[in-house]
Amino acid sequence: MGIFSFFVSSGLLAKEHTSSEADPLLSLPPGTSDSRSKSSAWWWVRVITFLAILAITIGLVTEGICSWNKRRALRGWWDRGADKVQDDFKNLHKGSNWHYMTELQYEDMVLDAVSYMVPPIKNGESVFELGVGVGATLQVLRHHWRDLELGGSDYAQKPLMIARKVHPGALLLQNNMTSDTPLPLHDGQFDHVISIGALGMYLTTDQMVSALSEAARITKPCGSMVFTNFIEPSGKWVGSIIQKVEKRFWVERLPSLGFEKIETHQMGKTQHDRYLLVARKACPSGFVQQSYPPK
Repeated sequence: MGIFSFFVSSGLLAKEHTSSEADPLLSLPPGTSDSRSKSSAWWWVRVITFLAILAITIGLVTEGICSWNKRRALRGWWDRGADKVQDDFKNLHKGSNWHYMTELQYEDMVLDAVSYMVPPIKNGESVFELGVGVGATLQVLRHHWRDLELGGSDYAQKPLMIARKVHPGALLLQNNMTSDTPLPLHDGQFDHVISIGALGMYLTTDQMVSALSEAARITKPCGSMVFTNFIEPSGKWVGSIIQKVEKRFWVERLPSLGFEKIETHQMGKTQHDRYLLVARKACPSGFVQQSYPPK
């Protein structure tokens, strides 16, 4: 149905009368002109409503296309990054396109993020990373904690191949965080779950919430989680971030997903006005959590 037909069928367009026709208002009984005025007002209400719905629909479709194109471009970007570190694992972080940072700066960013986790990571524990890329974050953790049981997921195949070379004993899975398919992992399988950049940068808000729900599922009760590189609506250093999110959104939304002790913190200077999210999976009733000194 064309737009003109829509207006006609909806009563939005009245049949025109020619100048040869008598003006019907002159022969109508008293009060009829008021009825015509009301009808005209409703006509404009319908027109404005239709145009508003049309504008919203066009906006949503355009936003969806732009988001899809951005994710497609990012996948090619990740693959090209992985090609740069095929045999150079010293600057592994550049394989996940943190190329503007030195190895030391990247290490500091990761260690600063995980330092907010309560309970903290300990030797011999298990850590899973959503959006593991080439495994640069897991490499930093291995250098600072002994005997870690490592795992991670990523939907880009080339970076994941590099990560498997760097961490041959790790449980590394190809999985898309935007998928409704859960990770092939048991509930509460890992002591800690993290995402350095990926979850906060490359997903829409709804996708972030879905991925965070899955993160909580695979985390042990009372286990800690940290997710980085979010930005608020007023933030300027957007870069490749798909969608901005207010800090208070997480405080209000995450308790229903099984999170507690939810905090946000500004990241270090290399990340400008971006922030990180740290939380703990809810503890069973009556559980007494060991106290830790503040950061």
